[in-house]
Amino acid sequence: MSGDIQFAVNEECAVYNECGFYADFTSPKVPGVVPKPVFHIEYIQFQGTQIVADAARFQTYNVDQLRKTLCLQEPGQPNYGLSSVIATQNLDAWTMECDGGRVYTTFIL
Repeated sequence: MSGDIQFAVNEECAVYNECGFYADFTSPKVPGVVPKPVFHIEYIQFQGTQIVADAARFQTYNVDQLRKTLCLQEPGQPNYGLSSVIATQNLDAWTMECDGGRVYTTFIL
C-alpha cells in the first residue's frame, strides 16, 4: 500500500506506541521504493502553567522528558524518521518543535 500513498499524517503514535507502523513509509525495505514523509503530531494540555500529556504514564514527566518522549528522541528509542510537532489539543496557536523551541503559529480550520 505504501507504493500508492505519497505521505501519511499521524496523531499521537508515541502515546499509543504505534510509530513503528510507519517504518515502511520512512525507511522502505523494498528496492526502488522511495521513502515517504510522515507528519506526526502529539497533543498536550496546560494545567495552569504546567504542560501535561493526556496519557497517565506521562503525568510525572518534566517538559524536557515529555518533549523527548513525544518527539521519539529518548536514548535507545528507534528513529522512525517522522516529522513531529507537539501542539495543544484545542489547536490554539501554541506549538512545541521537537528541537525544544516553542512557537506561536496560526491554525486555519
